[in-house]
Amino acid sequence: MTVLTGTGAKRRSGYAWRPPAALTLASTSPQRRAILEQLGIPFVVIAPSYVEHDPPDADPVSLVRDHAEGKARSVHVEGAVTLGVDTTVHLAGRLYGKPADREGARAMLYELEGRTHLVLSGLCLLGDG
Repeated sequence: MTVLTGTGAKRRSGYAWRPPAALTLASTSPQRRAILEQLGIPFVVIAPSYVEHDPPDADPVSLVRDHAEGKARSVHVEGAVTLGVDTTVHLAGRLYGKPADREGARAMLYELEGRTHLVLSGLCLLGDG
């Protein structure tokens, strides 16, 4: 295998080989960073400028998908590979987003404790090709 340094590409078996580009993670979540680090995926973090709006009657599957795409598109540049992710919890017709603080997290966990609920995540991977 040809190992490259710098920005040039060498030919191997008639194809140009390039080292994998770093993934752009459109998230400031420490958990998402930890997952990519554990997987050994090189990445850079850019905080998304996307503003989430959660209408009370929103379909939770569509919501996480739309939020993941919005986050990814808010930081994506041509030629990059960008990952946007969103997660929400759904229980009895109510959507639970990310708690604002520890007190909110405790209250949310108390409401969910012992009750069957859905944890939904949407992923959006943008790139050329």
